[in-house]
Amino acid sequence: MKEKTVSQLAKLMADEKIIAILKATKNKKGLTSKEISKKTNIPANQLYYSIKRMLDQGLLEISQKQNINNFQEFYYSSYKMTHQNPKIFPSLDSDSESDIN
Repeated sequence: MKEKTVSQLAKLMADEKIIAILKATKNKKGLTSKEISKKTNIPANQLYYSIKRMLDQGLLEISQKQNINNFQEFYYSSYKMTHQNPKIFPSLDSDSESDIN
């Protein structure tokens, strides 16, 4: 991994908002940004930048898309990252709601 990429990933993983999003999106189906907002108590307008950064670094993936009229709704999941090697991020194993907030 390039030094710049490792540095970017380290910065992301130090952000409490990123950790909360990772914990909230651990299931395979994924959550919409609105559902992530509800689960993490982070306003939706503050999620979009973090979600984009996480997608770019491979921490999140789009698990499904739904077309609703002229709108596309995306479901985001961290399942592959959190379940591929859960010992890397043991703090993400907790399912406690208080850990997310």
